[in-house]
Amino acid sequence: MGLRGKSGKGVVVRHRGDKPPAETKQEATLPDAPETLSDGAKSYWETLSKQLIEAEMLAGIDLAAFALLCSSLDEVDRCEAVLRKEGFTVLATNKSGHTNVTRHPVVSVRNTARTVAVQLLSKFGMCPGVRGLRGVTPPAVGGDSEEAENDRVRRILERKFFE
Repeated sequence: MGLRGKSGKGVVVRHRGDKPPAETKQEATLPDAPETLSDGAKSYWETLSKQLIEAEMLAGIDLAAFALLCSSLDEVDRCEAVLRKEGFTVLATNKSGHTNVTRHPVVSVRNTARTVAVQLLSKFGMCPGVRGLRGVTPPAVGGDSEEAENDRVRRILERKFFE
């Protein structure tokens, strides 16, 4: 096949079908967490963003969805803290004056947050089945400092999201 491009000095000459030279991989950086996120959601932002960037699963266009993921995970945490403190049931008085034991309203909020979180975790390839379909290998976890940093993320990913 014929040559493509100029054959002058300093110009790369390739044959048709040759692949262009591999480009060097630039270090991806994530902007600071949005100010609208709670402190807990910002913590998720910092921890999860490092793993997603390393796995090449996060792009600039994904930041709004990623912020929603972090917020949903924090909402689940906050709801579970309320439920641990107050219990899963509350006493409610109906119109006729009878007191009934009913489910705590935070249970519904938590379940909705879990549903959103599971859907977004899947979209970002953070569920084992999805990673297998996409051919993504999660970054290796090792070292004491990294272990402490990723402990919270592992607890979330290992947690059963539906009762």
